[in-house]
Amino acid sequence: LLESPTGTGKTLCLLCAALGWRQALLDGRVRPMYSLVESRGDAQPVETVVVAPPLRSFVPRIVYASRTHSQLAQVVSELKRTAYRPKSVVFGSREQSCVHPDVSELRGLALTHACQSLTKANGCKFHANLMRQKASPAGVPVHPEVLDIEEFSSLCRSKELCPFYYARELQAEAEILFVPYNYLIDAKSRNALGLSGGRDILIFDEA
Repeated sequence: LLESPTGTGKTLCLLCAALGWRQALLDGRVRPMYSLVESRGDAQPVETVVVAPPLRSFVPRIVYASRTHSQLAQVVSELKRTAYRPKSVVFGSREQSCVHPDVSELRGLALTHACQSLTKANGCKFHANLMRQKASPAGVPVHPEVLDIEEFSSLCRSKELCPFYYARELQAEAEILFVPYNYLIDAKSRNALGLSGGRDILIFDEA
């Protein structure tokens, strides 16, 4: 738990510390440790600290959560000031991500239902283009830039790809995810995105 007045650099400290430690894991300079608790009959459970082997599969990703997307945009802006350029993705709702000219004018459940109906019927060209790229030998391209949600949506609009589903495709390769609080707190949203938190580094900013 880190508490400090506004403007003292908490966000930059959190980002650099987490990304620096993660890079050290990748370089093999440190190894991750986790606790293993074993129950042996009626005896007191025994806790053992286990050092994981230096494999890339053990390198956790970072999940950075904040209250609003404007706050997440500030975090992304801080990340751009550092020397780190991790594979990143910002998760947003359909309302914040949709680039379909008609559906994006709707709000709430009306937008959600229209999106689901169009994608199911293969009627959204942005989603259809994304699925075609996913099925191609090259697969879905991983963009190298660190982008906030508005920049990501603009990039997708120029490439005629759906930002909402594109972000979810990029999740598998992402090294850092930027999400609103509810994506971690709500069990349905958390499970849908595979945010188990078991080996992820979870950072709650402005909690």
